[in-house]
Amino acid sequence: MGFLSRAVAERKSDPLAVWQEILRRGTQSKSGNTVNLSSALKVSVAFSCVQKIANGCSQVPFKLFQSVETGGIAKTIPARDHRLYDLLTVKPNN
Repeated sequence: MGFLSRAVAERKSDPLAVWQEILRRGTQSKSGNTVNLSSALKVSVAFSCVQKIANGCSQVPFKLFQSVETGGIAKTIPARDHRLYDLLTVKPNN
């Protein structure tokens, strides 16, 4: 039984926990070698894929919002008064 089959059978409700366990423990390939995060990143193709995805994600603007209730109506507005707002939205690399 594969790892994902076991995870579904155990009904793990947290998908992040499932992926963390996959990356930590690894899975056995058809050649018999165990592939985990550290062994996968030693392969240039896998490292390049991770790098492309990370670069794409870094180009997407990050907006910090907060929920407020005015007049019994819930609204989502930019959290300009949050201490991390400027760091995350204006100058994240400084």
